[in-house]
Order: sequence, then structure tokens, then C-alpha cells
Amino acid sequence: MNLKTIIMKYLAPIVCMILLAGCQPKEAPFTHDQVDQAWKEGTTLKLTVFENLSGLFTRQPVKDDKGYNVLVDLAHECSFYLMWTLPEQLNKLGYRSLGSHATMSSAMDPKGESRVRILWDTVNNVYPFVWWPNPKYHVAITGQFNPKAQDYTDAEITALVNFVKKGGGLIIQTDNRKLKGGPGKPGVADSSWSVRKLVQAFNAEVADDPVKLTFGKGRVLITGNTKDLKYPRNATDVQKDSVDLVVDGYLAWLTEKQKRLKDEPIMPQTMEGGGPIYPELEENFSNIVFYYAANQKTELLNVVKNDVPKAQTFIQERLPSTPTAEPMYLILCAGGGGGWAVNIYKPKENGIISLDGHGILSIFGHELAHTMYGPANDEGNVAGITPIPNRGEAHAGWFQGKVNALFDSTLRDKANRDCNLMFAFDPKGNAMDLATCYENEAMNKQWGYGKDWHKTWYIWQKLDDRYGPGWYPKWKYVQHTRWKSDPEHRLTWDEMIEDMSIAVGEDLFPFFIKLGTTLDKKRLEQIDYNGATIKLPVAPIEVTMAGAVRIEAI
Repeated sequence: MNLKTIIMKYLAPIVCMILLAGCQPKEAPFTHDQVDQAWKEGTTLKLTVFENLSGLFTRQPVKDDKGYNVLVDLAHECSFYLMWTLPEQLNKLGYRSLGSHATMSSAMDPKGESRVRILWDTVNNVYPFVWWPNPKYHVAITGQFNPKAQDYTDAEITALVNFVKKGGGLIIQTDNRKLKGGPGKPGVADSSWSVRKLVQAFNAEVADDPVKLTFGKGRVLITGNTKDLKYPRNATDVQKDSVDLVVDGYLAWLTEKQKRLKDEPIMPQTMEGGGPIYPELEENFSNIVFYYAANQKTELLNVVKNDVPKAQTFIQERLPSTPTAEPMYLILCAGGGGGWAVNIYKPKENGIISLDGHGILSIFGHELAHTMYGPANDEGNVAGITPIPNRGEAHAGWFQGKVNALFDSTLRDKANRDCNLMFAFDPKGNAMDLATCYENEAMNKQWGYGKDWHKTWYIWQKLDDRYGPGWYPKWKYVQHTRWKSDPEHRLTWDEMIEDMSIAVGEDLFPFFIKLGTTLDKKRLEQIDYNGATIKLPVAPIEVTMAGAVRIEAI
């Protein structure tokens, strides 16, 4: 068999298949409607479905860009400082920065992808999630101060060891005071604390002062002081400059032998939420898209899967609101410390940072309520801007308290949010004038942060005592109906209390006056509403201790 015959018999079919594959039509890019449908179904899209990638990402605001990418790990202990302050600090020092809730083995996989948002529809503020190819990283910053926080997995430790061996820089932050202790000592981690295993993987130990070491082709900095590399609380510019000088020096040492990037720092943005890199795993249930990292605790995952839907139904039944076309995006993070809600763009997201099952449910209830206006008017719209903000902190905290009582029976004999504590700082209940000092500097200075919410919760609990929990959604329906011709109308306190009085069928002005509220009206004997005149007797409510939280159905 000659060479020509061999080629025709064996190679020609392969060549034909390659040519045919190359001639196959490429998958058509998604239309606007297809992208819209995909994110509403909870789908994380591939970048290949977009015809034009230009504009989907923007330039990170790096000052005098040095060309080094820094990963800020959030998958082992998430804090607002790491999420929002440190990335800006790094940008100011000339470093590109990406915070990541994904496990480090996922986010740093050179062949992998990370879940991020894109600037797809900036007119309507729709920023869907997509899979974005992982960039090259020069430095990773990770750490853990709480022994109970999410573990470093073996895959992550291996990934970090290989990253440094090949020339990368690594900062590990922890608390040496806890590491130095032994088993059985209160508040001290034992040998099972996985950050110890991470440090030992580099043949190192933690000290009070920063430790520098070379490992393979890379470098590692380990600090056991919780105050290192961080701005002090309420730091002055001088203090910030001092910290910046130290951090810049460490990063310069870590990147000294690395090759800088020369491209523009076009990359995903945090955009006031929990990104830019979100957890890598997901589930979709009860109209919730749930993101979590591979190192998340099993007991917390069970709470989210089993109890979060119950909490969701509980609030939705007690605060009926216009359902959204899209699901709720829920991000379960590492560590403890609170949460956040993003409502200014879509998909809306709710982040939860908690190591406690009840804490997860409490934060979820709070953040969910932040997204709910209550019953819309008959035209399906909401209207009116109230002095006690729509979907504000008092509103969210009120329903958070009811969720707390739903899952913790010991709270059911107490007033919601323990609001009778108002009498501790306002013994007669009439000294704090909410009409003049609500969520402003004067209130914080005279009474202390959050005291206005406590008094608000007390008022609402007294209304629950008399009218049951159904008065609240009725109030919101009245508001949205009464002001539908002027939906952006900013209500006065008098107008808001008029709405509340209509909702309960009694005049609430005397009650608010007893509470020390400055109002123009003293009485509301009758009022026109929805084409009818309503007569309102005085509500017989006194400023006395409020009753127990009401969690029954409305």
C-alpha cells in the first residue's frame, strides 16, 4: 500500500470531519429576551451566549496600576472590611483586587471559571451572573480568626501550596493567641482548626509578629496579630497612610520576582454587593437560587434547604406583596456577622454571614423583608414615601423579630424585638420625639444609634396587641391606594398616621401624642378615603408595657 493510498484510506475521513466541524454554524448569540428569561430562571450564563463582550466589564479603579492581580479570600471568614474596604485599599496602592466567596481551589484554578456579574443592561440595571475565566493571580490574601468558621479543604491547601511553589505570593492572617493555646482551654482552638493545617503545609508556624518565608519559587507572609494590615476603627488619614505603607511593602516583597501584567484591568466589579466572585455551587428551590461554596458546613446547608423556605412562606403570608418575576438569589457566606441586601439592580441578592442556624434564619427574614413593600393598590402599584422608610431598617427588623420567634419558642412570651426596652431609655415613653429625630444625627447624638427603631417596634407591638398582626399589611395597602395619583409623594408624619388610622379604623393621633410625637393634628374624627367618609373613634391605647409577639396568620 503506497503513501497516497494510506492518506486516502485513513487520513482523509479525519480531515473531512475536521472541515465539516469547522463549517458547522456557530450557536447564535442569545437575544435580549433569552438573557432575561435565563437569569429569571436562575441560570448562570456562559459568556459565549453574548455577541459582544465589550462593555460587560469595566476598568477597575486602580491608581497607577502596577499590573498585579490580588485575590481576597472570603470563603473562610467573610467580613465587610474584606469585602469592601480592603479591595479599595489595594486599588489605591496600585493593585488589582478581586474578592471571592468561592473556595480557593475553584477561584484559583488556572483552567477554571468563576461566577461573576456583568454590566449587561445598564439602563434597567440588570446585571446577570455569568461564568468568567479565572485570571492569573499574583497574590492571594486569606485568613481566619474564628476557629468555628468554614474549614480549608484539602483541595484548597493543595492549590495554595502549588500556587506558591510556582512563584505566587500568599498572605495568611490568623490569631496567634488562639493558636498558642491547647485543647480544653476556653475560647482556644484545638489542633483541628484547619488554618493550623494550612500554615503547617508551608513548614511554618504562626508568631505574634509577621513571618516571611520563601517556599518553592514563591513567598509567604504569615501574621498572627488580628490588627495587622487593617485600618483601626475610625482611623485618621495619618493612621491609614501608616497601614498602607506596611501593606504596600509586603505586597512589593511578594510580587518582587513576578512578571506584571500590561493589559488594562478590565474585570468584574463588586457593585455594592457580595462579589465580584460568588460561591461556585448552587441549588434552586422554592423560587430561591442558593449559592454556596464547597467548604460550607453541612448543618448550615440543611437549615437553608429545610427552614429558609418556611421562613419565606411565613413572611410572605404576613406581608403579602406583589411577587417578583425573578427568584431570590441567596448567598450563604463564611463566618458570622450579619448580611446584606441588594435591591438597586437585578437579580436582587441577599447575603447571609452566620455560623448559627437561627442566625441564618434571622438574617434571611431581615433581608427578605427589605425587598417587600406590602400589598400593592388595586392597580398593582406601590405609592408614597413614608417618614418611617418603606422597606427600611425598622420594617425589616420587625419581620425579622417575628421569624426569630417562629423558630425560637423562648421568644414568644416577649414583645417583638424586646421592644419594651424602650422604657429603659425613655421611662415614660414620651421623651423621644420620632417626628423630629428619626434616623438622623440628632437622634444618634441624643439617644444612641437604633433607639428610634426600638420605639417604632414598641408602637407597632401596641398596635399588634389591639388589632392583631393584620393591621400592618392593611396600612401598606391604604398607603399605596391613597397616594396612587402621586406615587413619589413624601408623606408627613400626620399623613402617615392618617393612613395608619384608616387601616385600623380608629384615630391613632392621641396615642402618638402620648408618645411625645410632634404633630399638627390632635384628633382625626373623620377622613375621606376611597370615595367614602370614615368616622374614627379614638383608639384606647395607653403607653404601657407591650404584649407578646404576634406570629399568627393574618
